Amino acid sequence: MSITRKDLGEWVVGDLTVADDMTIGGDIDLAGDIEILGQFTIVDTLATGKAFSVDVDVALASDAYVYGIDVDLQQTAAFAAGTWSTSGGMIGVRSDLHVDMKITEAYAGYFNVYIDPAATCTLNDMLGVFGRITIVGPVTQGAATSQIAALRGSIANTCSGTYDGQVFALSLDYGSNINYGDTTALIYMWTHGDAYCDYGIYLQNWSPYMQTGMTLTEYNTTSSMKVGIDIDVNAIGADVNYFGIDNDVTQQNVAAGGYLSRGNLIGAANSVASIGNIDAVYATYSPSTLTMAADTESNQLYGGIFMSNVAGAFTLDIHDGVMGAQFAIEIAANVVDVTRGAGHGIVAAGFFFPNALKAITAPVYGAYVKCTNYCDYGVTVAVESNNISAGMQILTKDSAVLPIGLQLTSTSGSITKEIELSTGVGIYSGSADPNGSLSAEDGSLYLRTGTTTATSIIYVCTGTTNWSATTV
Repeated sequence: MSITRKDLGEWVVGDLTVADDMTIGGDIDLAGDIEILGQFTIVDTLATGKAFSVDVDVALASDAYVYGIDVDLQQTAAFAAGTWSTSGGMIGVRSDLHVDMKITEAYAGYFNVYIDPAATCTLNDMLGVFGRITIVGPVTQGAATSQIAALRGSIANTCSGTYDGQVFALSLDYGSNINYGDTTALIYMWTHGDAYCDYGIYLQNWSPYMQTGMTLTEYNTTSSMKVGIDIDVNAIGADVNYFGIDNDVTQQNVAAGGYLSRGNLIGAANSVASIGNIDAVYATYSPSTLTMAADTESNQLYGGIFMSNVAGAFTLDIHDGVMGAQFAIEIAANVVDVTRGAGHGIVAAGFFFPNALKAITAPVYGAYVKCTNYCDYGVTVAVESNNISAGMQILTKDSAVLPIGLQLTSTSGSITKEIELSTGVGIYSGSADPNGSLSAEDGSLYLRTGTTTATSIIYVCTGTTNWSATTV
């Protein structure tokens, strides 16, 4: 060991080995290696701004790593059998930063990788911070909240002060304005090919004060994301449900406020705002595609399922409606006009477009309403304005020939009154004489079919079960 006295409290050292505790009140300029077998303490008033400085110049000419500081901490004895530490542990590097007065910035750790090559530089990885966990052999979870994490940050729950600025457990920024040739991302994560990883991102909220689990927002009107969230899922398993997005909203407490003051539950809220001259605006776009590689079968192929379910042995007082889906449009009163664009424009609260490009065996419907159990009306057109031309219109276009405008039929069961008019009278049909067997309103019509003669018989109800026949 060679030691040269420089000034009071300062040392210039070659190689130094310390076998006991060592306290330095000044500076050390180290020209060789230092090995510390005891405790090493630096006491300095930071007159130079640095308590401990490492400056290494190395010509890296082999496949080896160079360390500015290399810490190797290893446990050499275990706790007593059957016990484990609830407070103590091992820390490779610990940095405590105490801020007591006005200061611009405070970093417990500051890591900066700076690349300024004199010639063309080939680089594999450049990481400001790298955390890695290696598990060899069996490890037992010490508590239900135990974690193994390569990187963790925490805003301590022992905070008692106030701060009027932003607070983040993790803050990242991407400032390079270079258009690199490969993928760039503010956060990039990946799993290895055989890794057992349940979640890409897992947020477990314990607080009643969290406003949003994840927020993506634009800073101003000139910043722009092409896509807010892009999710791609490969369905590779059998008998497994796959979800692009799975949303669950569960009310935990019954609100005590008055009607229309209790808030709303929304599984997914989409809002798209445009200002003009745009091809299409969709608040939601949900195509469902089946491209068959061979003859196949499927139970359902839906673009979307909308359903409302009411359960519980109580009474529901509904003010608006229980609806599987609601479709609405609104044209504001200050809009000058909405024109049809070469005569093809449509304004409709619902638009259904069945487009089978060839005749198939299965029937094709523009809209199919299935009524089961207790259902009063299959379809209701509620007219609440004097500005409506007709409750229902059947329109032929493009020289189309429609064989039947309105068809009433049954595969089983029967329809008693085919059509009921606003006065209550109806139109009935059948193959038998209705007298004495069919009860109807005065003035109702009965169209008799299936008679042995070529004539059609029309009956008019003249009193309950009395019908007057007319031969045409």
